[in-house]
Amino acid sequence: MAEYVKDLVRKFDRNSDGFLSIQELTDGLAKISIFLTQKEVQALMTKLDLNRDGEVSADEILSVLSANGGASPVGSLNTSVDRLVERLAAGAKGFPSMKDYARSLIKKFDRDSDGIITFSELCDGLTKMNINVT
Repeated sequence: MAEYVKDLVRKFDRNSDGFLSIQELTDGLAKISIFLTQKEVQALMTKLDLNRDGEVSADEILSVLSANGGASPVGSLNTSVDRLVERLAAGAKGFPSMKDYARSLIKKFDRDSDGIITFSELCDGLTKMNINVT
């Protein structure tokens, strides 16, 4: 899980300071096809920013994901934010690294075992994982 979180922060952290601003978090989530309303982003930021300094560190994300959503209430958006946190955490559960997770996804999606995931295989694989994207 720790390796997964570090990889997420590296991908999202545009200024390479080791922390995610609310804009970096929003843009990073969009890169992985998770689009949130401004209220949802604010609720997620509230949930992840444990020390309330306005930025999110890898340690804070790891704490929340490891706790499977944490216990911090964020009003009526809590359920959707918790689902998002669970979705982010689900990617790494049971895998020592992102590389191992990616390999498992390729095996899962690659129906004809040719080592290449076609658009059709990708769409089917995401649907089977209950991830609906346009």
